[in-house]
Amino acid sequence: MRQVVIEYVPSRSPHMHPQSEEIVYVVAGKGRVWLDGVFHPVQPGSWYRIPPRTPHATLADRGERMSLVCFFPHDDFANNIEELGLVIDAEEGEQK
Repeated sequence: MRQVVIEYVPSRSPHMHPQSEEIVYVVAGKGRVWLDGVFHPVQPGSWYRIPPRTPHATLADRGERMSLVCFFPHDDFANNIEELGLVIDAEEGEQK
């Protein structure tokens, strides 16, 4: 389990977890989660499941500060994250 705080940024690089799924609960703040090329709005009380090897990134809306709790069944986080060579534009909602 990890607690994560996400501030607004104009772009973000997605990543994936090759060893396990991830379940995310939004404690505070509004934003969007990018799951394999598709944006989904999230807000406090939202939760989402990310299957293994699914490219994803969470982006806070402008002026928002998101607090997330992330659950992983795989306990070795350092060996369960793979950064991707994409960049997602928060304003345009596009990948570059």
